[in-house]
Amino acid sequence: MPWALSVPLLPEESLSSWFVRAALRQGCDPLSLTGAIWPTWRIWTRDIDREIPFVRMRPLVNASGISSAEFQKAGMRDDCEKVVGYSLPETRTWPWLLALGSRNRTRHGGQQVCTLCLAEDSTPYLRR
Repeated sequence: MPWALSVPLLPEESLSSWFVRAALRQGCDPLSLTGAIWPTWRIWTRDIDREIPFVRMRPLVNASGISSAEFQKAGMRDDCEKVVGYSLPETRTWPWLLALGSRNRTRHGGQQVCTLCLAEDSTPYLRR
């Protein structure tokens, strides 16, 4: 069942940024939102900015009303593969992408942010 409040992906928006904005728009935290979409999958134990596996896409598409192609474009796989010139494995570190370190819900490393860009946004969000 689709959400009552739609949340479009913004230009060049990272997947993690979109999940946070979508959760806040629905009135919950990101962990609750993703738990409602995938009750048995712990999405926050991985770096979701890389990509959402295709086998996990249908519940997200049904809830959000956003196509799987748009979510695939919002991931980093296509950008990283253009840079390195070959297909990247689902696991392992990808060249040219800062790895997100995590243990449970504690994170370190990963996405860098331009605070000037965020300050200029009417709707602040993180870009790929």
